[in-house]
Amino acid sequence: IVLFVFLCIVKQLKSIEKMIVNRKKPQIIEAIQHDGTNETLSKIRNLRGKKDAVQTVFSSLYIDMKKVDVGDWVIREGNHVFSVSAAEFEILFEREKNEKQ
Repeated sequence: IVLFVFLCIVKQLKSIEKMIVNRKKPQIIEAIQHDGTNETLSKIRNLRGKKDAVQTVFSSLYIDMKKVDVGDWVIREGNHVFSVSAAEFEILFEREKNEKQ
């Protein structure tokens, strides 16, 4: 039994050696931080993406029926528009080095 287990482990190690490690290419996103002003709301509405994704109801901003709070970031990634909290944004994204801070 010990020999069988040893042979199984060796076989698994050989298959692991054949695996190729890949890294996902970084994606460039457009992001606007919602500050509650009409100017920012206009910029968010002009993000290219799904046409009906961005809506306002009684001066509250919604993206795909999810409320966007002041301080949240609205992101366009490809044709997908979504929002994340400021804390999530800091974890998930970093500013491009050639962009102005």
